[in-house]
Amino acid sequence: GTGRGLAFDDGGNLIGYLHLVESKRRGTFEFETAVDPSHRGRVERPLILAALELLREIGAGDVLGWVYGGAIDDVLVELGFRPERTLHQMRVVLPLDGPVVPDDVAVRGFRPRDDAALLDVINRAFFGHLEAGNWSVEDLDERRAHDWYEPAGIRMAWKGDQLVAF
Repeated sequence: GTGRGLAFDDGGNLIGYLHLVESKRRGTFEFETAVDPSHRGRVERPLILAALELLREIGAGDVLGWVYGGAIDDVLVELGFRPERTLHQMRVVLPLDGPVVPDDVAVRGFRPRDDAALLDVINRAFFGHLEAGNWSVEDLDERRAHDWYEPAGIRMAWKGDQLVAF
């Protein structure tokens, strides 16, 4: 999304970057950092402190930091952040052995008339989730406007006339 970027420059070389953006919940901001691996552990703190000062100046309410392990975890804890959830990256080698879909579930592609069912599943699955919850048709339309959107890539699992997964 759009937002503000803070850069850490070391003699003309960009070695760290923090991207700050207001989330869907007004007054709540999110950030992510990218730091040259050879400079990790010394760049995160000044970037985050600069972002917090900027947020203080504009009167932000809450701040959410997306982190992926390493030195930044300790910095955030020292600054008063607390872990809220953990994301896992899971992998499997394909092809899988045997059937992966129960016999009473039919999988097919997305159709425009599936919007209501899709929104229902999204909003139940991500209830209370800051970024992915409380979607509207406008949120779907915003995603569909991107050039990466490919409706044929959306697979929908139906049990009778009930969408159970996508």
